[in-house]
Amino acid sequence: MNPLRILTGTEKYGTQALIVDAQGNGHYTTIQAAINAAQAQTPTSDSRWLIRIAPGEYQESLTLYDYIDINGYAPGYSAHLESPPSQPAIANFAECTISNLRLGGDNDNLVQSGGSTDTIWFNNVIVDLESGQDGNVFQILTGTVKILNSYISAQQRVAYMTAGTIYAYNSILRQYNTDGDLDEYAVIDIDGAANLEMWFTGIINEAAAGSGGASILVQATPNSMIFHNCLFRKASGSESIATTVTPTIYLANCAANASLDTAILGTHDLQIDANF
Repeated sequence: MNPLRILTGTEKYGTQALIVDAQGNGHYTTIQAAINAAQAQTPTSDSRWLIRIAPGEYQESLTLYDYIDINGYAPGYSAHLESPPSQPAIANFAECTISNLRLGGDNDNLVQSGGSTDTIWFNNVIVDLESGQDGNVFQILTGTVKILNSYISAQQRVAYMTAGTIYAYNSILRQYNTDGDLDEYAVIDIDGAANLEMWFTGIINEAAAGSGGASILVQATPNSMIFHNCLFRKASGSESIATTVTPTIYLANCAANASLDTAILGTHDLQIDANF
């Protein structure tokens, strides 16, 4: 008989925590069941719930709710959330934090905003779609995603944005594709009135020739784009940040392996090094 793992209370959550263990050693064997149980307790901003995920593989498409945080509690990102066939791993944004997890799957749009205007945090998260898994990681139509201390790698785009906001801090956002027959994807594709603000983050395109383009492609005028101490790397083409419009972009103490598109306006403190 497997004993139930007891999770001690914390200052932030107290006893309002549930354990998910696919092997049956927790309160629930699926993440969604634990989320639903916590949601039934009507969490608030002052009374949050915590879902702790034991090591294992969890093939689920999660519907999130406000003030229910999800945390993998073993070191080494050994809790792995994988999207089911033709479904996202995370179907909507909510006011919550996702931390210490590894995300994967082959669905195009692994994480979807789902029409939510909420803010979701990804802290110490790994997403690695390099093993023949095509698709975007984030599809952001509304809402805000905040990425901290994370590594996000995609076969196509890390993010496709028609609106909404991305904040990133101390992270790597990477496009890596070895299939030269694919279109030239950027790491981030701006196709609407979106917002980007990034600090100490690499926007790195390391795809093979013919399958990767600029670090960022701006196809519609964004609301704002601000970068501090960031690195930009294009894989092919002539610009590290490419555009088909005339956006205003502000860069402070940044570096790139190629110049910006000459149509880009704003203040640009950018060091160019072709060897990067």
